[in-house]
This record gives sequence, structure tokens and C-alpha cells, in this order.
Amino acid sequence: MLIQSKHLRAILARQNIFPLIFMIAISFVPILSIHLPRALSFLPLTIGLSMSLWWVFVQKEHLKHCMPYMLCMACIAGLCIISTLWSVSPVEAYGKALKSSAILLFSIPLFNLARTIQISVLKPFLWLFPVGVTLAALLCSFDLALDLPIYQIIHNVDENHRPNTSVMNRGVVCTVLSYFTAFPFIRRMKSPDRIKHGLIIIMTASVITMLILTQSQSGQFSFLIGGLTLLLFPHKMKASYIILTISIILAMFLTPYIVTTLYHALIYDAQTIPWLQDAYAGNRLEIWEFVIRYALNSPFYGYGMEGTRYITDFQHRHIYHPDTSVLHPHNFSIQIWMEFGVIGLIASSGFFIFIIKNIHNMELHDKKAIMAVFIATLSVASIGYGLWQSWWLGEFIFLAAISATMSRKTEYSPLPSTK
Repeated sequence: MLIQSKHLRAILARQNIFPLIFMIAISFVPILSIHLPRALSFLPLTIGLSMSLWWVFVQKEHLKHCMPYMLCMACIAGLCIISTLWSVSPVEAYGKALKSSAILLFSIPLFNLARTIQISVLKPFLWLFPVGVTLAALLCSFDLALDLPIYQIIHNVDENHRPNTSVMNRGVVCTVLSYFTAFPFIRRMKSPDRIKHGLIIIMTASVITMLILTQSQSGQFSFLIGGLTLLLFPHKMKASYIILTISIILAMFLTPYIVTTLYHALIYDAQTIPWLQDAYAGNRLEIWEFVIRYALNSPFYGYGMEGTRYITDFQHRHIYHPDTSVLHPHNFSIQIWMEFGVIGLIASSGFFIFIIKNIHNMELHDKKAIMAVFIATLSVASIGYGLWQSWWLGEFIFLAAISATMSRKTEYSPLPSTK
């Protein structure tokens, strides 16, 4: 009897190794993003590939292949590569297209694993992810409050050079987006409600402290928009998802009109409003205006992937932006107009329909959290980073995978094991 009991404990221990390592791995991602955000370009892919191989060859289980996700990644990669045919700099654009396509396609193992692994197996370790988000926020707050001591050590910064705290902005954004993703993990924890509520309070307090100390307006804005979505969006009404989808698609097609209106209304006053001044709103408006105006010279198919980067003769009034070039437009819709034109808008519309439809099909509590993640991410993409920055692509992939892990109505039952 004692031997059987020991054998049973040994089997259970072996079964717990995989979910424990998986949870530790994804929980370290927000922590590492604080000082090493570029690691996001490969870290989620490495987790997905290594853990998938473990799942198949060590656990002797089967992966559930998510064909819609695989098709989406293949289509995006294909559009990026094909767009180099009409790029203003085909060779450079082709290299960037191959790099981005590799990130997208190598994300498939992670997403398939996320759709396969049972939530019940992860339950003993779900607390790790919200703890990881909390530690990331506290680590960031510590560095921001004390003039970046850890950042300077990690990056071997010369003592005579004091980096600006803006170097932490990407980590702040990643932590905020992970914060909303943590709610489904907390909800499914096998813990009393008082423990769950306490963890939410501690996690929220740590994130708010970080946002008070940071100068990242993108992080602050995404937290505000995500929080309002979590609390106020009419999640139970089917019509709200239809209205949201139509609004996003209309906003993309009307982007030239919206940008022109904002430019004429705010270009001279944007830098006089304190919060907008800190966010370089004047620079953003000027960049948006001259990029979208240039994009309309080729409205059907644009100028190819990373078209903005390779154009050096943008004509504008130089009110805030001194150069005739810019790396990216700081707005996903303008970037789609510039690179892919109406073809890209149609493809993006289908992509957003797919995402919002899947969110609508989730359970109510998961709808709230994942919709907050989606809207918060969209808000950052509307004012911040370029779509094809490798770390930002990796963040998209990471958020999609962990959201998929925790937002299934029913669990996948694997095929009979050969063990």
C-alpha cells in the first residue's frame, strides 16, 4: 500500500512538472519586459516551440491545431511579402517582411499549445501569472523611483550618462496589457475569494504606482481605456460587439478625414495642453497628417511594408517635426493605409471581425477581461509603436496566446495517450 501511494505521488509530481514550467515561463515574460523588452521578439516563440516539443515527445500528447489562427498568420505574412513587389525599397522591405513573417509563423506552436493544454492542469499554478505582473510593476516602480539603478547595471550604462526614464516605457505598456490578461487567471484559481480579491488589490495598487511614476502616456492611456472597457462596456449585449466592429472598420476607412480634421483643429494648440504636450501630441499630429496625405497618392495598394521608413521627402510645414522622414506613423490605421492601402484595410477589417466575434463567444467574465486587453492594445497601437517592431509583434502574440489559454468555454480532450 505504501509503495502504491509513493508511486501515485511520483506520477502526480511528474504530471505537475509541465504545467508548472509552462506557468513559470509565461509569468516571467512581463518581468523580463521591464528591462529587456526586445526579448519579446523571440521569448514567446521560444516558450511555444520548446513547450510544444515537450508536450508531444515527453508528455506523449497531441496538439490541437487552430486552423483559423494559422490561416490568419499565413495571410498576414503573405501580404507583407507580396507588398514588397510595389515597395519603394524592395530589398530592404523584403528582409523586414521575412523577419516579421518568421515571427508570425513561429508563433503557431505557442498558440496551438495554448488552445490544447487543459485549464484544470494549470489550476494549481495559475497564481503565478498575476504574481508575475505584480512583480513586474514593483520592479519598474523601484527603478523609476530611484533613477534606474537596475536598468543601468543590466545595460552597462556609463556613469556619466543618465538615461531618461522613457527607456522603461515599453515595459510599462507590456505590464499594463498583462494586467488585464491576469484577471481570467485569478478567477480560475483554486483559492478562497478573499485571496483572489486580495491579489487583485495588490496587483492593481502596484500597477497604479508604476503609472504614477512613469512618463509613458501610452501606458497611462491604455490602463484608463482598458479599465473603462472592463467596467462599462455592455458585455452582455450582442449589438455592442456589432457596433464596436463597425466603428473600428469605419474609423479605419475614414482615417484620412479624421486626421485632417484633428490636424486643423489642434495643430497649434496641441503643445499647450499639459498632458498632450508630454505625449508630443503636436509631433504626432504633424506626422499623421503628412503620412496620410502621402498615402493617398497610392490609395489602392500603398507603398509596401515599412513604406514610411523608406520615404525621405515628406512635405510638411515643420511645425514640430524637423525632418522630412520618420520611421513609422505612430498609428496602426495610418500605417495600413501607407503600406497596403484599401487592400490592407479590407484584410484588417476581416481580422477585426474575427477577433471580436471570438471575444463575443467567450464566457461573460472572460469577455470582460479579454475585451479590455483588446481595446487597451488597440489604444496603444493608435498612438504609439509601429506594427512591425519585433518586440511589439511578440507582445501581440503573447497576449493572444495567454488569452486563448484562459478563455475557452470547454476544454479540449486529448486523444488517448500512448503512455
